[in-house]
Amino acid sequence: MLDADFLNNTTRKMIELARLQPNEGQLPGLPKNPREIDKDKFELLKQNLRKYPKLLKHCTLLVYALDDAETNYIIIGGNMRYLALAELGEQLAPCDVIERPTDVETLQAYVALHNSSFGRWDMDLLANEWDIDDLQSWGLDLDFKLDDEPTDDELNGDNRNKPFTAKLTFSSETMLKKFIKEQEQMLADDYGCTVSYSGGEL
Repeated sequence: MLDADFLNNTTRKMIELARLQPNEGQLPGLPKNPREIDKDKFELLKQNLRKYPKLLKHCTLLVYALDDAETNYIIIGGNMRYLALAELGEQLAPCDVIERPTDVETLQAYVALHNSSFGRWDMDLLANEWDIDDLQSWGLDLDFKLDDEPTDDELNGDNRNKPFTAKLTFSSETMLKKFIKEQEQMLADDYGCTVSYSGGEL
């Protein structure tokens, strides 16, 4: 499948942002980009692109020309990086150009595979050997179980009969306040539950 000449036909070049289009479903048969990003994570992305600009040499946008003349391109992978670069005032983006013609089913697969995570984080390794603040600044979603949090087997009879609860953890106070505004009344009306909040100065 792969040989020494595998990369010889790769087209990697700098392309003007004005010639790049986020995937909004404009290519027949290819649904719009299914990925989204919240405001806080988007700010982290911009912050990290400023701090580590050379990452883009190794993590380019994946694009496909919308015409044989390669006047404009649709972004197959890297829509969020494109938006971040635009907000940072950049005029060019490093791109890998998918050869024409490529069938739409293959482009769909590229979209999904480009955004899929086939592995999972080893939380023990992250917690013990990596700096948690660094990981969070790079945008990783971390869900560590506290050492003193009891397991199901350790709960006594009284604790087993506590009301059912759900814990929501937000990346910032802004996101928590947005949730409060949008969801509190709906949760009370539809589910008959009360909501309490904690964290920071709350």
